[in-house]
Amino acid sequence: MKKIFIVAGDPSGDIHGGNLAKHIQEISPETSIYSAGGIHLKKYSRQITDLTEIAVTGIFEVAGYLKKILDKFNLTAGKIQEIKPDIVILIDFPDFNLRLAGRLKAKGFRIFYYISPQVWAWRKNRIKLIKKYIDKVLVIFPFEKDFYKRHGVEAVYVGNPSFESIPDGLTGQNPSIEKKKIVFLPGSRTKEVTRHLPLMIGTKKLLQPLELSFAVIKYPRLPKRLFKKAGEEGIEIIEENRYHAIAESSIAVSSSGTATLELALLNIPTVVIYKTALLSWLILKSIVKIDFISIVNILAKEEVFPELIQYKASPANIAGYCREFLNNPEYYNSTKKKISRIKDVLSSKPASKTAAREILKEI
Repeated sequence: MKKIFIVAGDPSGDIHGGNLAKHIQEISPETSIYSAGGIHLKKYSRQITDLTEIAVTGIFEVAGYLKKILDKFNLTAGKIQEIKPDIVILIDFPDFNLRLAGRLKAKGFRIFYYISPQVWAWRKNRIKLIKKYIDKVLVIFPFEKDFYKRHGVEAVYVGNPSFESIPDGLTGQNPSIEKKKIVFLPGSRTKEVTRHLPLMIGTKKLLQPLELSFAVIKYPRLPKRLFKKAGEEGIEIIEENRYHAIAESSIAVSSSGTATLELALLNIPTVVIYKTALLSWLILKSIVKIDFISIVNILAKEEVFPELIQYKASPANIAGYCREFLNNPEYYNSTKKKISRIKDVLSSKPASKTAAREILKEI
């Protein structure tokens, strides 16, 4: 019997891992799938531990979770060695997964990476680890295949899984200023929400005279207490059908991450923000080698979505860009035209199904 083990710690990686496991099951029902991940992977696999419990960002923020991370690491590595899968699939979560790859490669396991670390943007020394430990990389952006090829790493472009996350029909929506609704996406992790949501609430207060409606996207696993203040301020809290709520909005204010690409696919002009601990920011600033942090801007090679990072991420600055979108139809429509081109850069083929077939043909 074929056996596959999938490891995903990030909330978005867990979603994509769940889709991957689902397609593996559909194509090869006799294959046994095991995982260390979250609620989405759990639906389609025998899960040995929930890694989304340790999904934290920031160099110094990780320190408080070190013991829990180490315990999860040892448990995952130990279970994989017990189960002896034919192949191990790593999804994003690079600090954990690359160390895991090193441990497992020494034991002779075959390892694929799906949604690989953004080594083309920062910490390029990781390419040496990928070349040493990973048998094949399944990439989700076309330019990544060429990047890995230049560094002697076998890579296959499988398409982008963000297309699969969005319900049918929503990517063809045409958002309008007239809807007068702003949606906030503070992030999928507790630390992101605690840093970003107060900025968004402050933005809402500054924009109140414009008679807008406001909503905030809450990921299901996040504590309700984080959103209590938003509710008290009259911001609708959305947990179910979040893509429909986003599609009904005029503009978005979003934490940098996978969500910004999904917003582009939904044609929503967006203000991108990101804030982390000061020491983490100073270190990251010195090692990040790209002009933008949003994947939308990286793909477009220009600032399509305005970015407000660290000290620039203030309610006044965020509200200023929101007003510019709302009061300047030419700017709003120009942004929509630019983000519509992002879809042309990416293949809309089913990434999870393509990745599943790529994996299964190897075992």
